[in-house]
Amino acid sequence: MQIGRIALAIICLLVAVMMLRRGLILWHRDRRLPKNLVTGVFFSRAFHYGIERAMLPMAACGVFMTAAVLISAWTGAGNSQLTGARWWLGVIAVSGITVSVGLTLAIIYFNRPRWIVPPFMRSEQGITAAWWSRRRANRSQEMKTGPVRDEQRRSV
Repeated sequence: MQIGRIALAIICLLVAVMMLRRGLILWHRDRRLPKNLVTGVFFSRAFHYGIERAMLPMAACGVFMTAAVLISAWTGAGNSQLTGARWWLGVIAVSGITVSVGLTLAIIYFNRPRWIVPPFMRSEQGITAAWWSRRRANRSQEMKTGPVRDEQRRSV
């Protein structure tokens, strides 16, 4: 069981390092990552752009997850009680995971706080703002030209 936890910690740390590297590349290059690194089938392009903007908080989440897994491996399988320094390290790890996940979701959906977002991406809209502006544009178009059929909406 300990080997599995240590392997999971190594995987979490490798993913965190990869995200940190990509986040630093984004921060210094002033251009997006290649599309094959951030695109997928299940989510919209705006969501993938949000993931790209939130690489640094996701890297922090990976580091805190690594810490949490290592603390659980340090405690051992038979001992379920965390005491002293282990308990405080666990609290710090769980708090760090909570804050970094919250920041990641805030960046994806609202592009806030902007100081964590790479400089050239700060002017972009989050998913919520993009959806809202698209919705308002569709409504104003309907006011001018009449109702829009579903076939026309899908092509836009």
